[in-house]
Amino acid sequence: MFFYLTDRPEEADWLARDEREWLSHRLSIERRNREAVHGLRGSVRSARDQPKSGLFRAVAINYGLSFFLPQIAKAFGLNTFLTTLVSAAPYLSA
Repeated sequence: MFFYLTDRPEEADWLARDEREWLSHRLSIERRNREAVHGLRGSVRSARDQPKSGLFRAVAINYGLSFFLPQIAKAFGLNTFLTTLVSAAPYLSA
């Protein structure tokens, strides 16, 4: 048997009517409070400015550098030895 979850509590037939009303009311209160404090785009901005997101960006840059720097260096026409030296340079400087 296939089933799916609805996007809104008002459409959730598997909830009792009073549960749907309570959940809809609660979500509208939370949405109004969030918009009053942060505005419509505040949640994206606040997530971007969190220290953990900076750590995520640093890790993503490190993976991108470690995976693709050898390919980029090789595309410049360097031989295998020079590609290895260029790719090792960021790690040697750290």
